[in-house]
Amino acid sequence: MALFRKFEPRKYIHKIIALMNAGEYLEAMETCEWILQKVPRHEEAARLMGQICEKLGNFRKAVNHYKIAVDGSPHYANLRAYGDVCLRLGEYNEAISAFERALERSQDSVDTMSALADIYEEKGYWPKAVGMRKAISDRDPEDCDALFNLVLCTFKAKLMDEAVILCTRLLKIDPLHSRGLRMLADCMLSRHQQQRALELYERSLQSQPDDWEGHFQLANLYYDMHHREQALSSFQSCLRYNNAHIDAHRRLINLYLEAEQWLEAQIALKHLLTTNGESTELLDELGDVSYKQKDYDEAITTWQQIRLQGNSTTQIDAKYVEASIHSGRAHEVHELAASLLSNDVFNHHFRFLHVLCLLAMDERDKALACVQEVAVSSKQHAEFFHLRNKLLSEAPAPVKTETGS
Repeated sequence: MALFRKFEPRKYIHKIIALMNAGEYLEAMETCEWILQKVPRHEEAARLMGQICEKLGNFRKAVNHYKIAVDGSPHYANLRAYGDVCLRLGEYNEAISAFERALERSQDSVDTMSALADIYEEKGYWPKAVGMRKAISDRDPEDCDALFNLVLCTFKAKLMDEAVILCTRLLKIDPLHSRGLRMLADCMLSRHQQQRALELYERSLQSQPDDWEGHFQLANLYYDMHHREQALSSFQSCLRYNNAHIDAHRRLINLYLEAEQWLEAQIALKHLLTTNGESTELLDELGDVSYKQKDYDEAITTWQQIRLQGNSTTQIDAKYVEASIHSGRAHEVHELAASLLSNDVFNHHFRFLHVLCLLAMDERDKALACVQEVAVSSKQHAEFFHLRNKLLSEAPAPVKTETGS
């Protein structure tokens, strides 16, 4: 009679761990699979298989094996590993359940408490989030980071009175806590106390001058309070420390445009184009600004760039024609001007541009014929109205022929 040895998976577990430590994950996986074929619900092999799959980036397979490990032995390490992969896969309810069970088994785990608080905040479970942040902070009431996280959570939960109390407590521990000062300023803004918020933002930046977020928030407050110069300075400070801040660039440009500071707006737009990509909207805006400061060649180049990209519109084409006329390059765009008019014969502005091109090319008879076709009032298009009247007044009188008696 043959004697059968009892299969002992434990003998192979050490081999798997050694292979994993050596980075031989595929060989370790083969050994795990061999064990799980013989003992399908083996907790240790399933856990190691989960770790291998996680290392190899196969998170779906990893979560399935961690689930087997949890079912076999729901201890802290298995639950944390399972919850972490569920979180990575966006399976929040499973992750919450796993972390809550893990916390029951290790109630002092701040790491798990923080992970749960993060998910609660992400999902908007504010009572649970605040409770968890408070539990973390209560472990060490002097821990400013934990206390600030609690402040931030209460603020997001719109518990403003509590947030103010907690901010005050934080600033008693650390009067120069820049984020605490900024958060208290945010609370003051929610209470419409702009002047108090202004003072707190300024104190925050004295404590941490390179805080670009603080500069941005202060700039917005100055802007809302119509303190234009201070807003300009603060947006510039924000960009000094974070040159890629798109909103700060955009608001700084708007301030320049409001003040008709075309050169400054042009420089800022060019910089924004280098950091944010050449969007049609930004290029068109740069063309407009260049035109307003009579930098016609720059405007032409910018609008031509849009046209070469195939993103032009009739309005952009018209602006391109107009800038070219001002730049003395009407001969380059007369065909485009004629095309614009032929596609919209009732558009007085397009007709005006076409007439200007004809005059620039010394085709006065054609220009005269073009204005004679239409009547226009000064309210409709003042420039065209005056040009038409001028051309008609300068036109030679028709020659009268004598008739025999």
